[in-house]
Amino acid sequence: MAIWDDIKTDNEIPDPFGGPRTSVAAQAKCPNCASNLIFDANLVKLACRNCGGVFVPDTLEETGNFKGRDTEAADKDDDRTEYVCDSCGAVVVTDNTTAASFCAFCGSPAIIKKRLTNEFRPDYIIPFKISKKEAIDIFWDWAKKNKYVPRNFINEDSLSKITGIYVPFWLIDAKCHTMVTGSGQSGAAVFVLDRQIDFATKMVPFDGSKKISNLLMEAVEPYDYEGMIPYKDVYLQGFYAQRFDESPLDMTDRIQSRMDAHARQMGKKLSIGEYDKVRINTADSYSGDYKQHYAMLPVWFLRYEYEGLKYTFVVNGQTGEPAGDLPYSPVKRVALVALEIAKWVGLGLAFTLLFIFVFVKALFIDVSGATVMLYYLSIFLSGFLGAGFSLIIRRIRKVKYDSMNPIDSAPEVENYLDLSEKIHMEKHDKFGYMKTTREADEDDNRNGLVKYMMKRSLRIR
Repeated sequence: MAIWDDIKTDNEIPDPFGGPRTSVAAQAKCPNCASNLIFDANLVKLACRNCGGVFVPDTLEETGNFKGRDTEAADKDDDRTEYVCDSCGAVVVTDNTTAASFCAFCGSPAIIKKRLTNEFRPDYIIPFKISKKEAIDIFWDWAKKNKYVPRNFINEDSLSKITGIYVPFWLIDAKCHTMVTGSGQSGAAVFVLDRQIDFATKMVPFDGSKKISNLLMEAVEPYDYEGMIPYKDVYLQGFYAQRFDESPLDMTDRIQSRMDAHARQMGKKLSIGEYDKVRINTADSYSGDYKQHYAMLPVWFLRYEYEGLKYTFVVNGQTGEPAGDLPYSPVKRVALVALEIAKWVGLGLAFTLLFIFVFVKALFIDVSGATVMLYYLSIFLSGFLGAGFSLIIRRIRKVKYDSMNPIDSAPEVENYLDLSEKIHMEKHDKFGYMKTTREADEDDNRNGLVKYMMKRSLRIR
């Protein structure tokens, strides 16, 4: 079978300058199923939408497979029922003994019961370990930690609608190669980092549902894969399960983005032990040898409304890790901003009064000495007020940031390293230059200031 077939073998374009005739175009064919291959700019590979094969463009060597699953074929299992929301289109699957009275994703009661029409064949499942009561308790504990939330922002009736859902996840295995550049400092010596690292990741999760935020699903990771077992229908009893509506080939941008993040993390983690300071400037990476597993992972899901806006809360149904959106009270935010300003302005006034007192006392003892003291005190005071103003601005920004309830980022690469594969690193680091005594002193002073500010920040939280 020819790998490359001319689209129009008899349609040749003559060269206007008398050169040889050339074919218009050629289309790459999948070596496995002969379907047309499409270039995926995220993976920088050719991909087959029919069989899921991923290939190196130059050689058509297979470098992984995102095997497609048939979502159109009828499922002969009569022990499961499909519920479709007539409002938002969400589809969930459950056992015949569990009825749906409202949509967990939009809250609409317009739920239509249907016989399962599409296949539902997960490879694995992690059963729920967190009960509904425990999930509600976790919500209250989590919400109380945010001091900006308004009072009575949710009622018991809304909270009782928290729903246990098995979310479809694609667990992706890949081998990664990254090229890291940056700088490393050891004492006063600065080195240029130039490294190439090969490593493998295993079962990195990507949710296959468009209805649930990807950021929230990453925030409640990681799951303990020790608790993962082959899928059985019995675990659906009392819960719902979503069918995937995104395949791995639909999310190659997310896959490659996360692999790039893992590559940068690996570059820093493998370099930081050798130097006092490490700065990663670039980390160019690519991955291949993809493999996938289809699993159902447990999540408690709640969509609630406050003052016309909708908020989402999720809890990892195995570990109890929470994440979500919270409303904030503008009144509380303004009050805390005013408190921060009053605190630092008061401190500045106290220092100013102290300086005036010292100056006046020195004035009665030695006029010339008091003049010199006034000069240095004015310099110190101006510097102190400038630093205080900058600190107030930073604290106000932090109050605003905290009031928005920032969501945790995805776990770092060590949670998904495939330790059965060796980590290989080629080092081409070179000596750069020696820092001068002045530069080293500036670094020490800057680090001392940073440490002081960090300690001070911790005390005033």
